Amino acid sequence: MAILIKLTLIANLIFGLFGDGGVQLQKVSSYTFKNKPVVVYKTNAPESDFVYKIVLYTSTAKSKTEKTLLVRKADELVRNMMGASYILSEVANDGQYVNYPYAWETMNVTMKDLQEDCLNVFGKKVSPLKLN
Repeated sequence: MAILIKLTLIANLIFGLFGDGGVQLQKVSSYTFKNKPVVVYKTNAPESDFVYKIVLYTSTAKSKTEKTLLVRKADELVRNMMGASYILSEVANDGQYVNYPYAWETMNVTMKDLQEDCLNVFGKKVSPLKLN
């Protein structure tokens, strides 16, 4: 049963990120990192597990992603550890989250602050959290 739930969660995550999944994304910001485009999308869908999706593309053609970050709803472990409702996470190749030490109680975050946090992650100026 636990395996089925985990597989369902991974499938929903992948579908939500790469399929349309009924989640409407709106481009709200863009900038560059080492001459590569970064696009910030936002969803207002209440059923979505994330609020922002930040995509670092490999080239200006935007045909392939290098890294995808999410400002997502925090799970119970993150909420207990950090006391936050949202966290900046990277989506790893295996569908798991790599969490970073950027978290918010509400979504009152400025695009300037979010950009700075993402650039720190892309530039490897900050290490992932160790949650276990």
